[in-house]
Amino acid sequence: QHLNSINNQYPTTFLTFSLHNFYFKRRTRTRTVITNNKKRLLVSSMMKAVSVASVICCLLPLLVKAGLWSDYMRQDQEISGSSTSEAVFSPDGAFVLPPHELEQRARKLATTVFKPLTCNAVYSACTKWTESRSQYTTTSGWVLIPCGKCVTMDITDGRMATIAGGLQIQGKLVVPTTARVTLAMTTLIVEGELQITSTDVITGTPKVTFLIQDSATTPSFTPHLQNVNACGGSSCQLGKQAIVVAGGKLTIQGMPDSCPAWTTVQGIKSGEMATATSNAATIGTNGTSSSSVVPDGCDPQGTIVSEDFSNGMGDWIGELGTVAQTVTKKDETPYLSITSRAATWQGTHYILPDSNLKCLQPNIPYMFTAKVRLTGASGKPSLCSNGKTSSTDLAKCPKLRLNYIDGSNVNIWRVLSNIGSAQVKPDGQWMNLTSSVIFTKVELASTNLYLKLTIDGPEGNIDMDVADILLTSPIAAMTSAGPSTCENLIVNGGADAGVTYPWTTYVTTDPQPTIQTEGTNKFFTQTQRQYAYSSIAMSLNPECVVAGSTYAFSSQLRVHSASPSTFRVVLRAIQADGSGTQVPIASCQPGPTTWTTCASSYTFSDSDASAASVQIYFYGVTDSTSDVDYDDISFTFLSAGGSRAILPSSVTSCWGVNASVAV
Repeated sequence: QHLNSINNQYPTTFLTFSLHNFYFKRRTRTRTVITNNKKRLLVSSMMKAVSVASVICCLLPLLVKAGLWSDYMRQDQEISGSSTSEAVFSPDGAFVLPPHELEQRARKLATTVFKPLTCNAVYSACTKWTESRSQYTTTSGWVLIPCGKCVTMDITDGRMATIAGGLQIQGKLVVPTTARVTLAMTTLIVEGELQITSTDVITGTPKVTFLIQDSATTPSFTPHLQNVNACGGSSCQLGKQAIVVAGGKLTIQGMPDSCPAWTTVQGIKSGEMATATSNAATIGTNGTSSSSVVPDGCDPQGTIVSEDFSNGMGDWIGELGTVAQTVTKKDETPYLSITSRAATWQGTHYILPDSNLKCLQPNIPYMFTAKVRLTGASGKPSLCSNGKTSSTDLAKCPKLRLNYIDGSNVNIWRVLSNIGSAQVKPDGQWMNLTSSVIFTKVELASTNLYLKLTIDGPEGNIDMDVADILLTSPIAAMTSAGPSTCENLIVNGGADAGVTYPWTTYVTTDPQPTIQTEGTNKFFTQTQRQYAYSSIAMSLNPECVVAGSTYAFSSQLRVHSASPSTFRVVLRAIQADGSGTQVPIASCQPGPTTWTTCASSYTFSDSDASAASVQIYFYGVTDSTSDVDYDDISFTFLSAGGSRAILPSSVTSCWGVNASVAV
């Protein structure tokens, strides 16, 4: 209040005021400002850090609001002042400076005119800051660029350049668009010219910063001889952390000339739950549609091999020397019985016909499941039955192998799946042989003589039963439903699909998770953990990750340890450049006997929404080795983000991610 009256009462006096906690943001290109000969302004600021590309663009709106520029800018048609007297407020609504203190300060500053320096009519060729700073440093630690001299800021690595005192520019300092530096000083005095240019996309991160620091004593400066009488023939007293334009000019361009400083909002879109074009991104097809996952003439649900032995052996046959036959018993599903085994390789095999081979594609995960049961000869137990405690005996458990002869008549074998220790059961009980299988391009080559799947592995004299063999494409089954509503970001969170996909291991060297069954309930198990972050993991559909949207996470955990352990659910967002964040979104203390719920809500951030990959995994804060069971994992929609402004495309290449926008 009273700013205009003070302005009129002391027409030749500087006005001084403070901007408490005012955050200067780099916003736009501004006009060159030259203090005229009638009225002058000195700004004493309490700010700690100032982005040099935004000092003027942010001061002007504040000064206009306060009425300070009503006389100063009358001849400027682009910036018009306010004729009304208004109070100056800080962001929290408090007065920045009481009127009586403003009046006191206004009386004790300059008593005559600061004039532009005529010695700057022609500047010398610009020299580099790093080469000329030492010769322009005074004994008091100030850096003074002499009148008529030009210096170019050539620091481009973002380091801090600290000046013990203030920076006094009587000549010219040029800060080009290539500069990346923080200039630390106690005071900034511009009697000549400060020219700052940036044509980069606005990202909210200043490329050049003036850090105005506190000083032990109240600073002052001695003006150029041409203005020696401006402060009564002596030095000009300043407030601490002052930025002073005394007869000089600032030329600041904060963005390219082609970019708009202001634009019209074309519309407002209310927040709502996202709808993804498909759930392909969630399950790892990298955008591959269901139609390309399932070739023409193949089962739309992705079934490649399915045999329940209800109609005989089908195309599964016993290896040479064995006796293979189907068995059907009351209250038991049909199965293939393989007896008279004398060696580990004697089991059952299936040669894929061309009608099946054409449905297999390289580098796409398929899921194999089967039930296997062992019976020892003459009452002697199988070695596999001791596999829970012996890794040597575990190697004698049933396994799925692939075999083919290539075009050069080389016979090649590869193990596709093993019975894990968690799946080992006593003889006479069914075990699950389950694994995600990926076929290579070489294995599916048309020049191969055949492609064969075999189930074998136990030592001789052990009978083996096999039932419910299934080879499917879970991707095809999951994508067949089409677009996703983003209502639940987790796919197959309860293992109900009977396959582990799309869940995999967070640590690529860890064994793949398996599916276990208790009664009718299926769940995931991670065994042989080596690290706290050894865990199952899943990537979320990036189309569903919208900033401001809130989702409820829930899961059931059980840890096979002697006592409860602390676990966290972590959301990992990785940007395209490889940088990223990891945020805990829930925590719990699961124990060994009962299931424990890990649940919380989470609101996606801007960095989550802009990430190239968003992943969920579980972190064992106090446990890095125990086996862990996971079930009923969900990440369900609660509420949408706020309304969003629709802007014209003209700002696309000008206003970057993390830029601050005033509406």
